[in-house]
Amino acid sequence: MRHGLTVLAHLLHASLSIIFLEVLRVGYCLVMRMLLVDGFTQRNGLIDLVGEELQNRGHKVTVLNLCDEGFKVSMTEHERNMYHDSDNLVSIAQRRSAELVKNIDGLVICYEMKHGLFPSQVKSWFERVFIPGVSFVINDKGRIQRALTNLRMVGVVSLAEPGHGHLPWRNDPSRSLVRAVRMNAHIFCAMRLVHLSTSDDLKSIREALRSQRW
Repeated sequence: MRHGLTVLAHLLHASLSIIFLEVLRVGYCLVMRMLLVDGFTQRNGLIDLVGEELQNRGHKVTVLNLCDEGFKVSMTEHERNMYHDSDNLVSIAQRRSAELVKNIDGLVICYEMKHGLFPSQVKSWFERVFIPGVSFVINDKGRIQRALTNLRMVGVVSLAEPGHGHLPWRNDPSRSLVRAVRMNAHIFCAMRLVHLSTSDDLKSIREALRSQRW
């Protein structure tokens, strides 16, 4: 009996050690391939500030502008009909974004909140790219399995519209967005949320960005 408990204790210790080392590896990754998603409708200097901060941490940054990629328009009927098809990436923009998402370590999305919601191009991008075969797969037993295990960090940097603050965390759409991505990412994927206001000065914005463990 005592021998069995000793073996169990050793196995538990080994398992916890592996988990601890994995958390350290994910949380303190020195260099990551980062995709910085520009979800602004018009040119915004915040993208440059976030990109600069990520590069200062030693990360390799790729910027994706959603409006330039054509994600401002809603999904077409053809795209919706092809959603569960094996060849569901029907546009060049979809295929390009899917390839990027599957080959990065970290994802940071930046946008301005409008009426308490993120912009339509951000919603359109997620509807078109985070689809079966990209963010998740369905196995032979009909169970959903995460497919973006390459993702070790997911973050959002949002700007509150003039005169409006950010919603409480329970009703925060940015938090819900990050959690939705994290469900299909690495099991130890880190979450980062930075809420800013258009009234914030440059110094405050830089300090808020530097305070994060990117």
